[in-house]
Amino acid sequence: YASYPLTRIARIEGRAMLGASYATLPEFNISGAFFGQGVDFTRNSASNTSLAYLLGLGYRLSLGNRVDFISHLDYFSSSPTFTNITLISPAGTLPFGSPNPAATSVNLSLGIAFKL
Repeated sequence: YASYPLTRIARIEGRAMLGASYATLPEFNISGAFFGQGVDFTRNSASNTSLAYLLGLGYRLSLGNRVDFISHLDYFSSSPTFTNITLISPAGTLPFGSPNPAATSVNLSLGIAFKL
């Protein structure tokens, strides 16, 4: 975390975080009919922990002795790898591979901070 003054009442803030993220790949079911026959596909669920990071930039403006306006823009990213995923189909149980989806988000926060 770092905070740098721009003027007497305004500051720019930056932050970087590194940590762990726990993600779950949910079970997935599809049912339907193919030439009058019922067809079901099921993918099992899986969970894993992976490395995650967050980068953020913020702005703080003093509105008085005890009140600040704050805004932050944060970017979060994590890429968990799921293993032992199977697909159960009319053809039998098949390996589904190791999905490696990227979980990313960009968050904007605006608010009023009260200093105690």
